[in-house]
Amino acid sequence: MDGLITAAARALAAGDPLSALNQVALRDDAPALALRGIAMAQLGDLVRANALLRSATRAFGPSETVARARGVVAEAEIALASRDLGWPAKALGAARAALARAEHAAGHARIPALTYRARNIHQVDPRTGAILRTIESKRFVTGVTWIDGELWYATWEGDERDQPSVLK
Repeated sequence: MDGLITAAARALAAGDPLSALNQVALRDDAPALALRGIAMAQLGDLVRANALLRSATRAFGPSETVARARGVVAEAEIALASRDLGWPAKALGAARAALARAEHAAGHARIPALTYRARNIHQVDPRTGAILRTIESKRFVTGVTWIDGELWYATWEGDERDQPSVLK
């Protein structure tokens, strides 16, 4: 990864999309398109963000399956934020399986995946992509991540968002 991509990624992680855009605004390679899409999503322009992420996903080569899968997941997150619940779940399932295989190859024990239609969090078998456990939510699940062995998640319903919390 080159320095400008790294600087843009760090700016996005810090919640500074304008600084990220300053780093990659004139570039059209796949990583730059993806970062521009994330920056536009942080700025609230979800239509432009979706178009940039779709372009980035297509621009990643066939050997870059993890990057392509991450692009699909990012597109799904934007669809959720846009309340577009008709987004193709099949594409998200394929991306989930690709990410689970990559996590397994990297030696991780498990990876969470998001199913927003059913308002569930799934624990996925990293070898097969099969769902091992389902945790139901009464609200839309907007994000999940593993931090130090704990599953953190956030939910949303209407205009109300919950603070991220640890799943016990």
